Amino acid sequence: MIKKTQTIKKECQEKLVEMEEKNIFLEHELRSMTHSAKERIRHVSEDVYKRVAQTLNDEIKRLYTLIEEFDRPFTSERNQIPLYKQDLHRWVEERLGSNLQNRLHTALHNSLDTVHKEIKERVKTVLTTNERRSDVDSIVPRSNFTISYRLDCSNLCSDFHEDIQFKFSLGLTSLWERFMQNEKQPKYTSSSFLNSSNDLLTTANNLAELTSTSSFLALGASALIWRTVGWKMLGIVAGIYGSFYLYEKLMWTKAAQERAFKRQYADYASSKMKLIVDLTSGNASAQVQQELSMYFAQTVRYVAIEKDDIIDNIQDLKIEIHQLKSYIDKGKKIQKQGDKINNELNQFTKQYLITD
Repeated sequence: MIKKTQTIKKECQEKLVEMEEKNIFLEHELRSMTHSAKERIRHVSEDVYKRVAQTLNDEIKRLYTLIEEFDRPFTSERNQIPLYKQDLHRWVEERLGSNLQNRLHTALHNSLDTVHKEIKERVKTVLTTNERRSDVDSIVPRSNFTISYRLDCSNLCSDFHEDIQFKFSLGLTSLWERFMQNEKQPKYTSSSFLNSSNDLLTTANNLAELTSTSSFLALGASALIWRTVGWKMLGIVAGIYGSFYLYEKLMWTKAAQERAFKRQYADYASSKMKLIVDLTSGNASAQVQQELSMYFAQTVRYVAIEKDDIIDNIQDLKIEIHQLKSYIDKGKKIQKQGDKINNELNQFTKQYLITD
């Protein structure tokens, strides 16, 4: 009986060693798998960040063309423009989001599918039972997963203020604004080009700029013309000037106002959207990272379950070995007591029962 118990104990000890080695192996594989999965997910997330940033920048460059396609009837009435803006905000946000989805959806989902398969196959190589492998195969990634770009044009362009009032291009205000813009532009001079012809060109440019500095110069020029050619020529010039004004006024139609409004909106929206390229790309990258991390957690859970089962088996084997050891010790003790009793009985028999 003791020998049989010792044999069982030896088998349990061998099985315990096997289970402990398997537990160490699973622990190592789990750490390695987690590290490689994190690196793979990080790589894909960075790739998504770059793709979204590049595509969004491309769409921003095409924003004016996109806004030109907005065909809601335009009105310059002050109480109607806010409604026009709201519809334009919503339309630009929807179209930009749709364009990003159309350009990125296939490539992003192919990357996600590749990573899903890599994770699944890596986990299945560690599992030892077909049942658990089937459980991993049954985990299906979300088919409805899409990246939300959240451009929120309504808040982004809420401070946009249009300027569609008629402005005569040859008016003093327009001339002064152009002069001030020219003054703000940096001027560069190179000593190698300081020759007589460039000096003459510079003098001519300076004279041309000075002619539009203020209304006083305009009045002085008018007086000079009047003294030189008289009222007749001045009237002709005034007529031509008025014709230009009337032409531009007639051309300032609702369609022209709409074009100016859309051009101003496109410039403003482009400048604002450039500020959120990093934020939008980072948000898309985070969504992909979360999706892949969630899938990895679902699959690797079965490795953790198998590891827990092995730990439970190890504990059960340790308890069983301890009990067998206790049984063996008790058996040896009982056997020793039995041998002692048997020896005493033999001595008693020899002394009192056996006669010559």
